[in-house]
Amino acid sequence: MRLFFAVEIGADAARDVARSVRPLLGQLGDDARLSAEGELHVTLAFLGVVPDERAAAALACAAEVAPAHAPFRLGLGGVGAFPSVEAPRIVWLGVTSGREALDRLALDLQRALVAAGFTLEERAFSPHLTLARLGRHAPREAIARALAAQGSDEVASAEVGAIVLLRSDGRERGSAYPEVARVPLVGRSA
Repeated sequence: MRLFFAVEIGADAARDVARSVRPLLGQLGDDARLSAEGELHVTLAFLGVVPDERAAAALACAAEVAPAHAPFRLGLGGVGAFPSVEAPRIVWLGVTSGREALDRLALDLQRALVAAGFTLEERAFSPHLTLARLGRHAPREAIARALAAQGSDEVASAEVGAIVLLRSDGRERGSAYPEVARVPLVGRSA
């Protein structure tokens, strides 16, 4: 199974995100694979292919970390692209508030996973919601102009209350991310 840990933003925030970025997404062209509203999440740690018997060990890491973290509010806004706005391949929405709590959660989870023997990606944590993946025929110059014209205002907020273990199921027009398990954040706020 291809597994990763994430935080989900919930249906209300997903609707707010969809409403706010609809004009931009309409400019991405037919070669863009849009993320489904119900699949929006912020990845905390990507595990890759994990044998079934190791999934429980990954979940134990989340259960170890969760008691030290209280639920928190996450603000979302500011559109960008990877690898850059000038050469977009992935269009994303950033985090406008709650970043400190999110960073602590991701770091603690990643440390626990590494201590348990999991190998994680070496790139720096860059929290975002993937809005779309662009194919090779996407109108990149027009998209770069549209991205540059976007504001950085907060467009949605969500209560983060759990670490979610998701499975990545590839399909022709994008991936589906069925939930494997959910570990509530049960720490107390400072």
